Amino acid sequence: MPSKTKLGDLLKRYRTNCMLTQQQVADALNINRTTYTYYETGKTEPSIETLHKLVQIFNITYEDLLPSVDDNYVKDSFISSRTNQAIYNLSKDEQQILISRRALSPEKQKELDEFIANLK
Repeated sequence: MPSKTKLGDLLKRYRTNCMLTQQQVADALNINRTTYTYYETGKTEPSIETLHKLVQIFNITYEDLLPSVDDNYVKDSFISSRTNQAIYNLSKDEQQILISRRALSPEKQKELDEFIANLK
């Protein structure tokens, strides 16, 4: 029987695979690091709005957060499909810009992209 993975375990796995600290994710969510730590440890669960932001920050789908799939499948498929997308090749400042952008709404992302394009 497949083992089920808890949401907190998945959040930790996706965060570490993206080479992000809890503080970086908390900053992108505009929450205290302790609050984010509670998500990973299972003390509390994120709101739907926060889950939406986490999906964007980790560049995953909502289905990736469903704990009803085989643990090894989640681990193997996530790592193999996301390895080339990890942001560990970026500086800390570049990482923060990227995770902050991912936390924005699509409309705000477009505005930011247009602003950056106009800087060139």
